[in-house]
Amino acid sequence: AALQDRQLDREEEAALESRVEENEKRLEEARHDRRQAEKEVEGLREKVSKYLRQQMEVKTNKEYEAMKHEIASLEARIDQVETTGLEKLEVEEQCQREGERVKGELEELKGRHQTERTRIEEQIRDKQQRLERLGAERRQRLGRLDADLREEYDLLNERYPGSAVAPVDDEHCSGCHWHLVPQTRQSVKLGQELTRCEHCRRFIYSK
Repeated sequence: AALQDRQLDREEEAALESRVEENEKRLEEARHDRRQAEKEVEGLREKVSKYLRQQMEVKTNKEYEAMKHEIASLEARIDQVETTGLEKLEVEEQCQREGERVKGELEELKGRHQTERTRIEEQIRDKQQRLERLGAERRQRLGRLDADLREEYDLLNERYPGSAVAPVDDEHCSGCHWHLVPQTRQSVKLGQELTRCEHCRRFIYSK
C-alpha cells in the first residue's frame, strides 16, 4: 500500500511538473516571437526613415507618390507586427502568472507528500523497533525454557508459523477451534503449568 501511495504521489507531481514544462515552453516561444517582432519593427522603421529621406530628394510627383505609398505600406506592416508583439507580450505575462501558480501548487503538493512520507517512515521505524524489542523479549523468554520445551515450541512454530501459542476463546482453542475439555480449561485457568490443546498440541493460555 505504501508503494502504491508513493506511486500515486509521484504521478500527481509528474502531472504538475509536465504543466510547468509546457508553460515554460509556451513562455519561451512567446518571448522568441515577441523579440522577432521587435526586431522586424526596428528594421521596418529604418526602411521608413530611409524612404522619408529619399522622398525629400525625388523630382517628380509620380516618384513622390510612389515613395509615399511605400512608406504607408511599411507603416501598416509596423502596426501589424507591433500588434503581434503586444499579443505575444500578453502571452508571456499570462505564462509567467500561470507558471508561478502551478509551481506554487507543485511545491505545496511536494510538501504534503513529503510530510506524509515522513509520517509513514516514522511509523515503519516505530514498528521495526517494536518488532526488534518483541524479538529480543521472545528470545529471552525462550532461553528460560528447558531444551525439550524449546524443541517442542520450535516444531509447533514450524507447523503453525506465528501461532504456536494461542489463547483460549470461549472454551475453545483459538488456534484450531477445538472445544477444550473441562480439565484442560481448569489447568489453563490456574496457570500453574504449561497447558497444551489436546487436539493441535499448541500451548494455550487464558486471555
